[in-house]
Amino acid sequence: LSLGLGLSGCFRTATFTSAQPLEAGRHELAVRGNALGILSGTDGGAVAVGALRYRVGLDGTQDLGLSLGTDGAYLQYKRALVGGTTRLSLAPEVGGFFLGDDYTQFSAQVPLLVGWAVGGSHELTLAPRLGVVVGGDFDGRGDDFGVMPVAALSFGGTFRLGRTVRLVPEVALNYPVVALRDDVSWNHDFLVVEAGLALAFEFGGSD
Repeated sequence: LSLGLGLSGCFRTATFTSAQPLEAGRHELAVRGNALGILSGTDGGAVAVGALRYRVGLDGTQDLGLSLGTDGAYLQYKRALVGGTTRLSLAPEVGGFFLGDDYTQFSAQVPLLVGWAVGGSHELTLAPRLGVVVGGDFDGRGDDFGVMPVAALSFGGTFRLGRTVRLVPEVALNYPVVALRDDVSWNHDFLVVEAGLALAFEFGGSD
């Protein structure tokens, strides 16, 4: 896997969550699968990603989540800013993964989740975000090291199937800008597309 796809792909552009935090004491367990690839530029490639995520509602306006998968371990905090039929939330996330001497990556991002209630129990969600990824071998012996600011946008929906099950499809785009250490030039003019689906199960709280 190229450094370009590693950095940009594992930025986790897709959010697979709604702008509405979980109710206090409510829990969610979700499994997701998605694929991503570079659409343009010379540093091409594609990869599939899967993960398991757990979230818990704190007080109705905040929730906390942990995701573990083939793209690493990530911690996400969601805070509602505006409620109602049009919802706004911030969902900062930090995480990364470690592959020994071959590759290590850390990332941080702050998505703004904009949600529109549909049909009473469903939601359409738009999520612009800014973030940064740092990845490489970190052994000081080569030039396989990158720092990548990323601008990204995802769009998806949260569709409830009864009280406890939610289906969450999503598509996303990100455009990275890369600077390598030691003044090594690298083509970073590419666009990454991502698409996937999550299946979430809620329990606890008022059940």
